[in-house]
This record gives sequence, C-alpha cells and structure tokens, in this order.
Amino acid sequence: SVKPDTITYNLVIGKLARAGTKQNAKKIMRLLATMEKNSLSEAIAPDIITYTNVVRVQAKVDPLRAANIASSCLERAMSSDEKMHVDRLGFQVLLLALSRSYQFDHAMMARKAWAWMENSDRAKDDVLDSGLCNLVLIAFSKSNDTKAAGEALLFLSHRISRYKKGEKTTILPTVVGFSAALVSLGKANRIDDALRL
Repeated sequence: SVKPDTITYNLVIGKLARAGTKQNAKKIMRLLATMEKNSLSEAIAPDIITYTNVVRVQAKVDPLRAANIASSCLERAMSSDEKMHVDRLGFQVLLLALSRSYQFDHAMMARKAWAWMENSDRAKDDVLDSGLCNLVLIAFSKSNDTKAAGEALLFLSHRISRYKKGEKTTILPTVVGFSAALVSLGKANRIDDALRL
C-alpha cells in the first residue's frame, strides 16, 4: 500500500486551490490539518508549497483566515525546530495575505518575518526586494491600530538610515511603500512626521 507524502498532498491541494471555491477551501483546510497533525513525520509535513496554495485559496474566500495561516506558517518557518525553506514566491504570497488582513498583529508579523529573512543565512538576495518591502508598509497602512504609524515609520526610518550610512545593499521600498507609510502617518494625524519623510 502506498502512503501519501508531502508531494501527493501538495498535488491534491494545488488542484483544489485552482477552483478557489468555499467547498474546496474547506477540503484544503482538512488536508492541511491532517498534514500538520502528522508533521512529525517528514514524509507528510507541510512545506512552503502547501502553505502557498492554502493561503491563495483562503485569500479568495476568507482573507482573515488566509492571514492567520500565513502568520502560522511564518512562525513555523522562523522556529529553530522547523526546517522549512521559504522561497520568494512563497514569501510574497504570505506577506500579501498579511497585508490584506487589516490587523496590526499581522503587520507586526510581516515586519518580523522581513527581519528574520534579512538576518538569516538564507539566500535573502534571491527573496527580498522593494515590492516585498512595500507589502510590510502596506500591512501597517491598512491597520487602524494607533501603533501602526509608529511601527511603519520605525521600519522605514531604519532602512533609510542604513542606506544613508553606506549600506547600499539595503532594500528600500518604492513610491508605493513610501505612500503606504504616509497613509499610516496620516491616519495617526502625524503630519510633521509625514512631512519629514
């Protein structure tokens, strides 16, 4: 008897994710639960492909659930116990889900994940770029928490400061990211900080 492995589960989840229906989303969540429950067996542990497909379908039917799953996936990836490889596409899908939730804790997770990726020994040059930097700032701009503006400004100021000190490999956001930071500051009525940007 052949037992399914991660690749088998990913094929089924990927096929179900293409339709993006609520019914398929429920089936996918059951499959993910089975994989996570049995994740001690590396043969069926969910990987970045699993989470990318799960988050994509959930983003269509329940953006908040998609963000919660993205956050959980990133927590697992950042855990020293997990050996999950996060590629550029997977990281983009996860950050995109976090940026669409309107939740401050998801914005903080996006920033934490950025810092983890930036400080890791992984191939960060192949993963991080200005577009992903934008998504961190967009996540803060969509939050209505009063702390979002300060966190967005801190994230952006740190990047600008490093760049000005000569760290030319520092990734800066595009005008989209700067605009998102301005939105955050405007929501918090921090006009002086916005003008200094």
